[in-house]
Amino acid sequence: MAVPRAATEALTAPGQMFELEEAVIERVLGFLAEYGLVNDGAWARAFVNDKLMRKPVSARQLAFGLGQKGVPKTVIAETLAELDAKQSDQERATLAAEKRWPRIVRTEADPKKRKQKLYTFLAQRGFSFETISGVYAALSPNDRTTDADDP
Repeated sequence: MAVPRAATEALTAPGQMFELEEAVIERVLGFLAEYGLVNDGAWARAFVNDKLMRKPVSARQLAFGLGQKGVPKTVIAETLAELDAKQSDQERATLAAEKRWPRIVRTEADPKKRKQKLYTFLAQRGFSFETISGVYAALSPNDRTTDADDP
């Protein structure tokens, strides 16, 4: 039975007032799964939606977060495929950059430093170099530096 790590942790978390036997944990998780209350796919979709509501991040960063929570790789792949059908990494990166770009322009006069700040900002959110380059080209047609000038 595939159970989200969060559900297992809720029953076996350190610092509980009492310890549960493994058989009891399995019985409870089996009961919850039988009634559809424990569902890896639904939990993964909720996790992704929650993360994206706070800030746009890349599929790579979402996959890492889901993996950290113990979600099976097949569920991660399905969840991210659904997400990519709705919104691509390019679109999410553009959303994040459009929100941040006015602040960068306002605080930084040097085009090279603007480019570096935008690249750093988007890279911290897990976007690839190719995605970031495309977003930068769309946002700053007048800010162009030569390709030899990497951030």
